[in-house]
Amino acid sequence: MSESAPPSRYREDSGNEAEWLRRLGANDHDALNHLARAHWSALVGFAYDLLGSPDAAEDLAQKALIRLWDNRNELGGLESLRAYLMQTVRRLALNEFRDRKLRDRSDVVERVRAIHKDPITPDIHLEERNLSADIEQALRKLPERRREALVLVRFHGLSYREAATVMGVSTQTLANHVCAALKELRVSLAPYAQQK
Repeated sequence: MSESAPPSRYREDSGNEAEWLRRLGANDHDALNHLARAHWSALVGFAYDLLGSPDAAEDLAQKALIRLWDNRNELGGLESLRAYLMQTVRRLALNEFRDRKLRDRSDVVERVRAIHKDPITPDIHLEERNLSADIEQALRKLPERRREALVLVRFHGLSYREAATVMGVSTQTLANHVCAALKELRVSLAPYAQQK
């Protein structure tokens, strides 16, 4: 999961979304540019969470937007463009995993250093490093579907319904995955709660 971006990476402009989709369907390149700007950080963030590589994440986000353009005439009745784009990113990432067997993720310590270039004190830096590493390790230990559900809901701000659409499961199944993931994290990170 990407620690470097704030939890709410996405601000949906749903009031005009239907109009932008209509314009997109009319081959309006400005509409594509607007939607790309509106969704770019969320797409890159989610792709990064799946792939662990900034370059691969940007490539995947770009491919998702190309697919949006390619399918612009087939988007009638779309309930949530955000869910559609996230689902596209997920499918592209799964293809990437299959094709390249891409399994490694970036080291969380480097991401923490990127956020806090000058730690306040060595003690705080060490504690932050240890906690971040333990959180990353606990997340990696989660079964893939639980981890994915948790990342979509907690880190990308999707509703349970939207996340269920992205994952291709029922809302109840999605909720079960998130609940189970949170329980497992509480157990894994219990020592930190006892220290405070």
